[in-house]
Amino acid sequence: MIIREGSIKEFKSLWNYSNTPTYNYFLDNITRNNVEFWTIELSKTLIGELYIFWDSIDKDEANGTNRAYLCAFRIKKRISKPRLWQKADEGCFKQNKG
Repeated sequence: MIIREGSIKEFKSLWNYSNTPTYNYFLDNITRNNVEFWTIELSKTLIGELYIFWDSIDKDEANGTNRAYLCAFRIKKRISKPRLWQKADEGCFKQNKG
């Protein structure tokens, strides 16, 4: 299992290019680097997603400085979330460099 920062292309594909208000809101914030989009892969198949909002209108949620908001942790297959966090502790988070 690999948890890594996802690409805009993967985001668009995962959301089926839906052009909904939520899709556009997330896409705009990802493009502006206000949101990180993370993917969860198992056997080279995308099975989940997680978003980190760095800033928000609601500063109790995310304030752009020292508070972030984790949002939409979704798993497509039947995998327990505690198992995912165990894998994260084992160092499977990979951040894109560029």
